[in-house]
Amino acid sequence: MRFEFVRSNLSSTLDFIKAAIPRKEVAEPVLNSFHFKGLENNKVQLMATDYDLMSVAICDAEFCDIGEFTIPADKLLSLIGLLTGDKISFDVQESSIYIKCGSYSGEFKTLGCENYPPVFEITNTQSILSFTKDKVLNGFKRIDFAVNQDAAKKNLMAVQVSKDGMVASNGSVTAVYREHFDVNTFCISSSCLSDLISVMSISPVEQVDIFEEDAYLVFKFGDSTFFTRKTNITFPDVFGKIDGPTNENNKQLLSFRNAELANALKRISLTAPDDTRIVKFELNGDNTAKISARDNKNFFSEEVIPYTAESFDISQENPVQIYFNYSLILDVLSKLDSETVTFKFNFENIRMPVRIDDGNITVFVMRSAPVD
Repeated sequence: MRFEFVRSNLSSTLDFIKAAIPRKEVAEPVLNSFHFKGLENNKVQLMATDYDLMSVAICDAEFCDIGEFTIPADKLLSLIGLLTGDKISFDVQESSIYIKCGSYSGEFKTLGCENYPPVFEITNTQSILSFTKDKVLNGFKRIDFAVNQDAAKKNLMAVQVSKDGMVASNGSVTAVYREHFDVNTFCISSSCLSDLISVMSISPVEQVDIFEEDAYLVFKFGDSTFFTRKTNITFPDVFGKIDGPTNENNKQLLSFRNAELANALKRISLTAPDDTRIVKFELNGDNTAKISARDNKNFFSEEVIPYTAESFDISQENPVQIYFNYSLILDVLSKLDSETVTFKFNFENIRMPVRIDDGNITVFVMRSAPVD
């Protein structure tokens, strides 16, 4: 059985499907392989899966027999990036795969196809959402810093997509991307978001269709398909909180220059405690904020930067002190596009999160408890 490809075509197809290769030890070693299946008209179906994710793509071959084989994914990915020949061929003989490309030749072993799972079945022909790739990809990238990866917080292990936009939360930070999608609410497991972003970034297809099955969501990129397990997590209505009537809390506004604040935080963070990462903001009546931090070894630093305030005054006799985990604020600032960033505070209640707005993204950041 023989397969031959233009090496660059095969390489780009492998880049698309590799996100579904298991990252952890699996009970079935064959899952650590790519699955090749020769079809008619010199088309080859390539596949990878860890059962939670499955990625399937069609690659045009120069020649292929009707048949299938598996090949270790890590070996092939490493090899194909080092080869220089234009064409690559696979000659499958029993448990051996003989690979040739330019002056290179090698023999790889296959684990066979008997235990490799079949492609998940798609029964629904009506998509729940069709969109241009950049519209959704931009949203995913803007909120990915807030995605929860802590298995102990199972109720937050998802990204929610609804008619109002997208929501991700790790408990300390909640990020909201406001964009209209003509879709009923569904959730994507947070464990696969980075893989989905990678797949969407690689795919040259601009139009993406999402189909919903009982156990998984299906993302169609032309002839390529990406499956993710469904999750039924429900988020609170944060859009109502954002778009609801303005209250007194929302009138307490402070604005900083984004780059100036970010650079100051990076410098001050060098003396912040390694465990809590807490820095102190002291807001003075002269429209300056003193940012400071002291670590457990008594290293200390401070820096003063200007701010502009709306709707309230701070007296020089009674400055306001607010505490943050600096890494949370830096994560937020890195995702904002505007030169100026606006914070909305409730000075009376430290349990109330700080709201940060920038165009169509809103972020709620929990404040830290005061420290001496």
